[in-house]
Amino acid sequence: MFSVDLINTVFKITGPFDVGVSFNLNSRDYELAVLPFWACLLSHYFGGNCWLSWLLLSSVGSSLWLSVWSNDSLNPDSASHYSLTDLRLGVYGALGGGEVIFTFLTSIMTNLSCLRAAKILHDGMLEHIMRAPMSFFDTTPLGRILNRFSKDIDTADVTIRFNVRMLFIQGFRALGAIIIISMETPFFLLTCLPLIVLYYFLQ
Repeated sequence: MFSVDLINTVFKITGPFDVGVSFNLNSRDYELAVLPFWACLLSHYFGGNCWLSWLLLSSVGSSLWLSVWSNDSLNPDSASHYSLTDLRLGVYGALGGGEVIFTFLTSIMTNLSCLRAAKILHDGMLEHIMRAPMSFFDTTPLGRILNRFSKDIDTADVTIRFNVRMLFIQGFRALGAIIIISMETPFFLLTCLPLIVLYYFLQ
C-alpha cells in the first residue's frame, strides 16, 4: 500500500485533491472526473473491451453446460445419441477455450492498466517536483522524496498489480459460483444475501 507520507508529500506540492481528479499531462491542466472511482472502474471493465464480462460468461456457461450434459444420463435416448454427445462436447470445448482466451486477455489488460496508472502517478509527481518552490525542498528531506519515486512506484508496479488481478479472479469465481448455485437452488439466495450484508459490516 502507499504510505501516508506519499499523500502528505503530494498535498504539500499541489494541495488536497479528490480521488476523482486526474492529470492531463498534454495540456498541463486538471480535469475533474464526473464519476466516482468504483463507477469508473466498473465502466472500464464492463464497457468497451469488457474482457471480465466475457470471462464470467464463459466460466459460468461451461459449468452450466456441464450440468446440462450430466443430466443426459437420466435420459437413455439422449445418452446413446452420438450426435448429441458430439454437440455437448463441442460446445463445452468452445466454452473452455473461450475461458482460457479471456483469462489471458484479462491478465494482459490488468497488467497494462496498472503499469499505465503507475506511469501517470510517476509523471504527475515528477512534474510537480520540478515545479515545486525551493521552500518545499528546505522542509522535505531528499530521502523521503526519493523513497516516493522508488518504493511506492515499485509497489504500484508489482504489489498492486498482483492484488488487483487476484481480486478480480477470486471475486468473479465467487460470483460465478453464487450464480450457478442460485440457478439450481434459488433458496440459496435467502441465506447468501444476509451473509453478504454481514460481511460488509464486519470487514
